[in-house]
Amino acid sequence: MSSPEHKPNEKQAFSIACNALKHRYGNAQLIPEQKDKPDFGFIWKNKRIGVEVVALDDSELLRAISSHEAQKLTKARKKELHAIKNLQPYTRYNQTIKPDTSFVKPALDSKLKLYETYKSNFDEVFLLLHCESFENIKFLNLLKVIANNYLLDNDCLFSKVYLVDLKNNKFIGKVFDFKNKKRLKIPKNLLSYESETRVSHFFPVAKEVFFYETYESELK
Repeated sequence: MSSPEHKPNEKQAFSIACNALKHRYGNAQLIPEQKDKPDFGFIWKNKRIGVEVVALDDSELLRAISSHEAQKLTKARKKELHAIKNLQPYTRYNQTIKPDTSFVKPALDSKLKLYETYKSNFDEVFLLLHCESFENIKFLNLLKVIANNYLLDNDCLFSKVYLVDLKNNKFIGKVFDFKNKKRLKIPKNLLSYESETRVSHFFPVAKEVFFYETYESELK
């Protein structure tokens, strides 16, 4: 049986992380045959280190975006074209996303359960988180804190956990370190950020509009 190939978002996330961490792991030797459980592997200072990649995303939003941007004629694209032909308003997506514990829990739980499987052939295993659901990068910095607290509360065994923003092609930073287990706190400048709504509308009298809204709570 042939080895599974890396998904585009896995390769993108790994590339962003490698570029950001080359000052530390620049001399590492990639293990090219490593493609699954964990997704990547490299040798650094005589240690075999595995890297498992996982998405922290709103799957419903990404499915809506993907179905409308697909090259093939999907059901969603047919609906959109029908609306355009008949000069009718059309909403591609209208999704509000909140970066809270329930947002990170499913993906993190799935990887925490499989830690021993990833660790079997490696000295250490890193977990690389990626997200493309948010337009505003401030939500990624908030997500880093939420994920950090969840991993600490659920006995994370991964040596290190990092987060990258695929939407903006940015490295957000280290989420968790097993050695110091530092608990992060939400910075004051992020306390007001509660959720983001991503919307794509088609208006027949004008043009297609993309926008997002950030809902802020009043600080008392």
